[in-house]
Amino acid sequence: MNLIQNIKKVVNKEKFDIPTIKEMKECELSNRKAQINPMGQIQFRAAITASGNTPTKIYGTESHTTATNLIEQLGIKYLTDLQANLTYPILNNTSTWADEVTNNYDGNSYTLSGLTLSPKRLVSCALYSKNVLLNSGYELEKEIENDIINDIYETVQETMFNDLYDANSGDSISISGNTDIIDMELSGATNKINNPIYLVSPTAASYLKSMKDGDTLIYQNGMIYGHQVIETPLLNGNKVIYGNFNKLLLGQWGTFDVTVDDVTRAKDGLIRLIINSYFNYGLLDSNSFLYATIS
Repeated sequence: MNLIQNIKKVVNKEKFDIPTIKEMKECELSNRKAQINPMGQIQFRAAITASGNTPTKIYGTESHTTATNLIEQLGIKYLTDLQANLTYPILNNTSTWADEVTNNYDGNSYTLSGLTLSPKRLVSCALYSKNVLLNSGYELEKEIENDIINDIYETVQETMFNDLYDANSGDSISISGNTDIIDMELSGATNKINNPIYLVSPTAASYLKSMKDGDTLIYQNGMIYGHQVIETPLLNGNKVIYGNFNKLLLGQWGTFDVTVDDVTRAKDGLIRLIINSYFNYGLLDSNSFLYATIS
């Protein structure tokens, strides 16, 4: 039982088997709790369980989701199966020293705020040859599933990273040499950015790889001055984001919903898949990130 097998059943007007129906009902319940109205014939989950090449379960099938590994590498908070709007609590000034017997702290200094996120619909559309899709074997089915899931997560991450940068581009630091890097890291330390990571575009990475501190290259073995660097084509231009990505929250609501359209492009021998999914994202602490461009 897997996603492609179920797509075949829809096209061939076959009934789902009992285990599939049971999982569909579980997905339907999850969608109702999330106040999402499924539009397609198939609902499925694609959860992230581990990084690297550890299999993650996609509707009973082992698949390797390469795009989702970046979420784990960066340590982004990722919450799934959310219900309705999410308000994530943010408690500031949580600890202070106090005398043993006298009350010398001000309880009013503690503040509780929250980041509120509501689901936003992401629509993905894919075209596949009807002949290939209906006659595919296990390996090809697995590759098609991976392509669908990776495309969704890549779109989510590309939008999230570039929106994050563009929303703060007015505060972007211009980096032309290693001293600018040192100054940025000092600003990060002043802001108490813990466990910072460099997220850089391919263009920015190419500049950094030739940047020197005296006669020594500053970017070596995936590190700059002891901090990890992650290159990704999901960040465009010559952008750099430096920060604690555990302060970035990504939420996913309900399940993935697939409409199998074997009519619209039937004359071309194609099957169209429309996949609806629901995501949103936000910052838990804007002071945990700095933004730069390489010039």
